[in-house]
Amino acid sequence: MFAAFSSVEKISKMQANTSSLGIRRSLSPNHKMVMVLSEYLALWIVQFFVEIIALVYMTVLGVDFGDKYPAIALTLFVGSGIGLSMGVITGSLRGLGEKAKIGITTTISMLLSILADLCVGGIKDLVEHHFPILNRINPAVLLSDCFYALNVYDNYDRFLKNIGILSGMAVLLLVVSMCLVRRNRYASL
Repeated sequence: MFAAFSSVEKISKMQANTSSLGIRRSLSPNHKMVMVLSEYLALWIVQFFVEIIALVYMTVLGVDFGDKYPAIALTLFVGSGIGLSMGVITGSLRGLGEKAKIGITTTISMLLSILADLCVGGIKDLVEHHFPILNRINPAVLLSDCFYALNVYDNYDRFLKNIGILSGMAVLLLVVSMCLVRRNRYASL
């Protein structure tokens, strides 16, 4: 989830009204969707390798993740993608400074984490009883449920359903953010 911070910074600096680099990029003949996708893919690769290094480090420290490491790596890969997509869409918002966008990203990430029982116990169950659709679209719930499904169930049905939902959400957020960035127009640079 916190991969969003790096993409907020990169996408914010692509905009001409926030940085001199953004001015130069706005004047380049490259299509904005190509620029957004290239930044996104580069960040995705870096973030995924950072998460793999953290996984190896925690395994060396003795944290037991089970024996389904390819599925764990897939979860980390998709989790990086959804986190970065959330940051790209927040970074694409117009009229806000980078600090405001980081504040929004922090608020959203923490709120989603709290609702997923990652900070306070019992909230996920409360949400499941009163507003279950929120648990089906909360990326933090889906990611934690992926790890839960890998360690508890023998089949991959629940795990693959969560991965599919997360992948679809990442693509949807990325498409929406590309539409937001594409429509940016400036009166003068």
